[in-house]
Amino acid sequence: MEKQIEKTNMTDSWQQPDASSYLTQEILSTEAENKERQSSRLSEWMEVTNSQSAITGAGAKSTAATLDQTGALRPDLTKTAGISQTQPDLMKSTDFSQTQPDLTKQVDLSKKGADLTKPAQSSADFVQSTGAASSPQESRQPASAKPETTAKPAAQPQSAAPSQPAAKDKKTAEMQRAAQLIINELKKVIVGKDEILKKVLMVILAGGHILLEDVPGVGKTTLALGLSKALNLNYRRIQFTPDTMASDIVGFSVYNKETGGLDYKPGAALCNLFLADEINRTSAKTQAALLEVMEEGGMTVDGVTHKIPEPFVCIATQNPLGSAGTQKLPDSQLDRFMVRLSIGYPDLQSQVNIVKQRQSRDPLETVRALASATHIKTMKRGVQMVRMTDEIIEYAASLCEKTRSMEAVEQGVSPRAVLALVQMAKAAALMDGRDYAIPQDVKDVFIDVCAHRLILTARAKIRKETEEKVLQQVLKEIKPPAILERKGK
Repeated sequence: MEKQIEKTNMTDSWQQPDASSYLTQEILSTEAENKERQSSRLSEWMEVTNSQSAITGAGAKSTAATLDQTGALRPDLTKTAGISQTQPDLMKSTDFSQTQPDLTKQVDLSKKGADLTKPAQSSADFVQSTGAASSPQESRQPASAKPETTAKPAAQPQSAAPSQPAAKDKKTAEMQRAAQLIINELKKVIVGKDEILKKVLMVILAGGHILLEDVPGVGKTTLALGLSKALNLNYRRIQFTPDTMASDIVGFSVYNKETGGLDYKPGAALCNLFLADEINRTSAKTQAALLEVMEEGGMTVDGVTHKIPEPFVCIATQNPLGSAGTQKLPDSQLDRFMVRLSIGYPDLQSQVNIVKQRQSRDPLETVRALASATHIKTMKRGVQMVRMTDEIIEYAASLCEKTRSMEAVEQGVSPRAVLALVQMAKAAALMDGRDYAIPQDVKDVFIDVCAHRLILTARAKIRKETEEKVLQQVLKEIKPPAILERKGK
């Protein structure tokens, strides 16, 4: 039974009682399918609207002054339904109700709210029943029309264009629920660190990479393994040592004597989720091999560039205290990581729960594959669609600009940090179920995005100042824009 749970595919897992069916049916379709569906719906709506306009125009021109015995308007049906001139007997029919159902099929209005089986009260009511725009001729109604007809309030058109904002809001809510389901699954292996799990998932949705800087034994590798199972991603890991070579990461070419050419042998980074364990224990050349992979999404070997699968996430770990035999990451390498996070020690109760969990089985075996690369790519597009006003973008840029003029800072954050800050703020909004960002989203992720990019002066280090303290001061000096969160908008 346990093996069956592990092999559950993404479709079955999203159909669990606590999962979202809308995400599977709508959100997870490809972008091309979404465009095709929207185009089809729009074409159908335009076809119905044009048919209704033809009905209204033909009826108004031919029979605007002709009333039947009940005083209702009878339109010219030969022009309304597009019937050829070889069928004049329809106009002579004494029982109009028997022929009318067939006419509704001709214009496909039976499902669009236009009920032609009932006699219209006036030309205005006929226009309202079909949802078409009224013409100038219809404004001149006969005096014999019933008074209650003219006093009747105008009805809303039954056929309307698809509401794009409503669809986006629904998708945002479903993406939020999907993210929460993934976090709940990761709680099985990482106990008492909900905020860290949320930020890690935010980085993945924002399209960035993660640097986990912490002491050994707090769950850095376990977190990466749990992510690979919950997201159902292709996972690979390298334990970096001083003799690890760049070819171990990007791959190498081997001569093939049969073809006379070179065969490419992929490296460990050719995957969706790559764990670079203790990245500071290898040489600078090996560390630099990750630069192109993390930034460009490809690796060049012998002049040939090989693309890595999408999505690609690099999680690098390092021990900030054990510096013996380590090679510090250069600034260019640190700048490639979107955030630097620290898991930290769990509290007492969480440690007790961790021990209890592992008495009978490994919690990693219970993690279900709730998502896939398709899910992640769709949710990443959802992050891109989050709206951010110019005031909030300027606020994020002002925060980063301020770091370059602080007295305790020797080198401030780069323009890449501004882009990362904006992306993380959008991901934070999506995780909260909003399709728009607010200033608080920027403030919540500012330190995580910028702390590892700062270089403090020697005097600031002597005063035991930290990057976090400097960034807290920046948040106090730069006031956020006066934009309030608007519920439901």
